[in-house]
Amino acid sequence: MSRYSTPKRDAAEPAIVRALERLGCTVERVNGLPFDLLVLRAERVFLLEVKSSAAAARKKSPPNKRQAAFRRVGWPVHVVLSPADALRAVGLVDWRAVVERNAAEAERRIEAEVERLGAE
Repeated sequence: MSRYSTPKRDAAEPAIVRALERLGCTVERVNGLPFDLLVLRAERVFLLEVKSSAAAARKKSPPNKRQAAFRRVGWPVHVVLSPADALRAVGLVDWRAVVERNAAEAERRIEAEVERLGAE
């Protein structure tokens, strides 16, 4: 890749950027660093490496030397595959609440099904 060419961006990046911006984050696309997006939210900075597939993320799962250097100074690079991953990385989704809500909904459905079967 030439110094002046536009670097290849991951296919998932536009959707991730839209989701973050819709929820009030400032997002800057970055070239030449070991991450793709610099995200500002609630006076905090997050570094995101966008991957379009789990296979691509696994291939690069151990952080490279430059990512490790950022981690050592307290700036971890989060690998994200989807808008949901990105929202979780910047603290906009509390997965415990999602799991609890889904568990409660599943419990209600099971109880309704048991009642329905008992009525038959």
